[in-house]
Amino acid sequence: MLCNPLWYWLLQESTKFRATFKYYVDDIRLVLRIPRDSDEEEVKAKVIDWLQDLLNKTAHGLLVEKSKTKVTVEGRERRFLVQQSKIANRIQGAVSGVFDMLHGTDLIGAIEGFFHTQKRYSTEQTPEDNGRTGFLVGTSDMRDDTAARFAAGKFRRTFRSLRPLLAVDSAHDEALNDDHKNDDDEKGSVLSDNLVLSKQQLDERARLFAALLIEEWTTNPGNVRLLRIALDIYPDVDFLNQILAILRPGWQPQGPRGPRKEVRTYCLAELFRAGATETGAVRDEECLPEGVSIDEYHHRLTAEATEILENFISTQSPGTRFPWYLMQQVFIYLIARDKFPAAVLTLGSKGGHLMSRYRRFSNFLAGHTPLTIEERVIFLIIAKTGFRLLDIDQLVPDTGILDKFLTRLHGVSPPVATELWSGYQKTASKRLKKTAFRLGLNVRESIKPEKNLAALSAKPENPFFEEENFLALAEWLLSQPIETFKDIVTPWQINCDATSSKGYRFGKIDPSSFVFTDKAQWATHLFEPPDWCESYEERQRAQIGQLLRFALRGPNDLYGNFINDQTSQHFQYKKPVSHWEQQRYSGFQGRSAFGPPWLPLSSFTEELLFQLLRWPGAGVSTAQKELIQLGFEVKQRLEKLRIQRGEVSSVTFLEQKATWPSRPPKEPWNRLLRVGVVQSIIPNFDDYRAHANDPELLNDPTFRSRQRGHLAAMIEGVSQMLRIRDTHRLQERCDGRVIDLLVFPELAIHPLDIDPIIVPFVRTHQCIVLFGQVYHKETSLPGSPLINSCLWMIPQWSPAAGFQIRRIEQGKQNLTVDEEGLSPAPVGFRPVQWLVEYQWHSDKENHRPLVLSASVCYDATDLALASDLRTRSDLYFVCALNRDVGTFDRMSEGLHYHMFQGVIVVNNGQFGGSSFFMPYSETHRRQVFHLHGQPQATIAFAEISPRKFLERPSNLENGLPEGAWKAPPAGWEAG
Repeated sequence: MLCNPLWYWLLQESTKFRATFKYYVDDIRLVLRIPRDSDEEEVKAKVIDWLQDLLNKTAHGLLVEKSKTKVTVEGRERRFLVQQSKIANRIQGAVSGVFDMLHGTDLIGAIEGFFHTQKRYSTEQTPEDNGRTGFLVGTSDMRDDTAARFAAGKFRRTFRSLRPLLAVDSAHDEALNDDHKNDDDEKGSVLSDNLVLSKQQLDERARLFAALLIEEWTTNPGNVRLLRIALDIYPDVDFLNQILAILRPGWQPQGPRGPRKEVRTYCLAELFRAGATETGAVRDEECLPEGVSIDEYHHRLTAEATEILENFISTQSPGTRFPWYLMQQVFIYLIARDKFPAAVLTLGSKGGHLMSRYRRFSNFLAGHTPLTIEERVIFLIIAKTGFRLLDIDQLVPDTGILDKFLTRLHGVSPPVATELWSGYQKTASKRLKKTAFRLGLNVRESIKPEKNLAALSAKPENPFFEEENFLALAEWLLSQPIETFKDIVTPWQINCDATSSKGYRFGKIDPSSFVFTDKAQWATHLFEPPDWCESYEERQRAQIGQLLRFALRGPNDLYGNFINDQTSQHFQYKKPVSHWEQQRYSGFQGRSAFGPPWLPLSSFTEELLFQLLRWPGAGVSTAQKELIQLGFEVKQRLEKLRIQRGEVSSVTFLEQKATWPSRPPKEPWNRLLRVGVVQSIIPNFDDYRAHANDPELLNDPTFRSRQRGHLAAMIEGVSQMLRIRDTHRLQERCDGRVIDLLVFPELAIHPLDIDPIIVPFVRTHQCIVLFGQVYHKETSLPGSPLINSCLWMIPQWSPAAGFQIRRIEQGKQNLTVDEEGLSPAPVGFRPVQWLVEYQWHSDKENHRPLVLSASVCYDATDLALASDLRTRSDLYFVCALNRDVGTFDRMSEGLHYHMFQGVIVVNNGQFGGSSFFMPYSETHRRQVFHLHGQPQATIAFAEISPRKFLERPSNLENGLPEGAWKAPPAGWEAG
């Protein structure tokens, strides 16, 4: 990839050549206007000299590859340019977005067509070699290997996204295909059905495309990525057998020598590497083709790897037949499959120094203890975090562990040391227990656990999850004199009192109870300020930040990021966890690093931790605040939190900013709020009743396929309806976006469909999405209870972090009788009520944000919550799965006036009744829309002028929705 300075020079210099340019990855195409009689070789030489001169000025050391530079003069010798790059751009945009079954089918065809067109107009073959001796000869503007890799990658991604959406072929469909010629009505329906592939048809296309990629690889073995992707798309054991038959001579006796041997062994090494890290690595088994057994594939590849290893061990001089790069990948693959043979202990020194660590690691797994503690520590951490060996005790020698080993292990990976100690402490010696106490792996009996910061933060329901408690600790630490932090301070030296209190889901910390103790310091190495802290203030800043992060993350894993890992049972390898020192120097301070999306922490906490723990060079576009200023801001924030707590409900109210979702324009701006309401149907009330013993909807593949297909079709319908909307109600916007907020009903989106379907929509449209999640277990809570919640997906951009999507989970506290009849029964869980602040104006000082809030169905009937929200929010959303539409209509009609704001109910399409009510004086304008009828999968939109809501009850001309406000209800005050 050419660096940015070169692109700048190309922009500047291209005018001299009357040129335009486009690029794909590391390929660049220049379109030049030249004299008619110019010689191609002369043009090539001049362009290469020009580019090389730019590289010498801006990226010294990079060279233009002359053998890969080609010149095509359009129109000369019957030539014309086939602009494959434009087709690639369109395919790239479609694959990156959201598509339903129909458009996914078209996309598969487009990728196949792109691949075949490139073969037809190859840049590597002469027209005569390619059979092109007709009137005109086309030449692609992309290299063959680049186009092939592009097509392979996009086909795999489209296949994985499309297959779970498709239906299975049925005998009824086949009968219709045989008889459709005799029945015009049936013919029409069959043709309509045939526009969309079935799973079996897509699998056949995948098999054919994989075979084409393998054939392409055989013509150019250097493009081994095609082989890896082909076997990832279609991991068929028959394909593998044929490929291994081609590659086996590379390591067998009397095989080819020289380049022919090296090419085979390199491709074989790549095959094992892919087998360990990517082949068949999917979260959903529906993404793999039917009739292909990934277990059989790995069984065959394991047999090949075992045979290679055994020959490597038994051969006297294996270096000539088994190069180091092949054996490294064989070792990794067998370890990842947990199939390493016992004969590995007889390896000796085979393979030389390049294989030494692989030999010692395999010996370690086979039970042979390494000579040095350092190696034992490293191998144990790699085995546990990189290869997911769950039973850590089997890696501990029978003689037990030494205090030196436990100390060193804790110095590299505190979480692994904690896990090891938890299963070993009962039989440990007194000396080893003292070492564990010193490292902070246990709490001395002399310390009262309820008063110790380390013990409190280790609780499953950590009281410092409450932002008020967390900031109370921050305020106290920031108020301490600088002398306090000249020595290292650890959490075991801080005591406080925690009690239960109404409205505090995780308990209430008494701010006046924070106190330092004189207890011994433990795990001091975890809290030592980084080396770049030179002044006392920098040391104080770092220590406060580390203590606060510890309070959130819990003992010994304060630098780790929260990960909810879900992978296939066939996939064992992952990137090993690095040294905790590396995590400290490159820590991410976003809320997603601290816990699940329901965590009641606002963006203020993120900014505070970023300011305290930022390293040199981080956030260079934002000024670093002094500790005095941070203390003042924390104090102000605490006062606001305490005032903002619900007077009637005692609920915690927290804000989440919804700023401009990309780099904001330099000129002043303002924007409307276009809301889309999606009244989806699957899953509905009957579906949950039919799956009463499976409320997570995980055990019925046929239903999951219907659900995914319905969701993808609804998302595609949103895009189509937006086009229709703009034909009669065109928005004049400065940002060019077509939608700002999309809302789904309660229990509408499966957690497994968020990343493949919802996230691409958010990225494409850069809009907020609010939806109810299917019942899901919350593994971060004791007992992993089943909860019902909705999720805010909020796109956000910042100079420090770039573009990211915030996930903010709004829980449901009040359950219905029907929900209590499920097995297992869900529990009520609402730790916080979120206030989403939609920034609609660039002048934040004079224009406050539009505040959005949401509840899940039955929670909307909580009058205490509605009373507290009436002066805190401007728009209230209710995600519902409600049969009693009439009751919710009357509730909405009452709430919209008593809360004196817009109330939007989004109900499941099985019952209909989604509505938008506004407290207007004119009766005919109060109902902005109401979606009648059942069952109706319906999409509706509404434009909202933020200024009209913020300045209510004043009437603004052309304010949307159209209408004049009523007089406010008694006791209502503008927020």
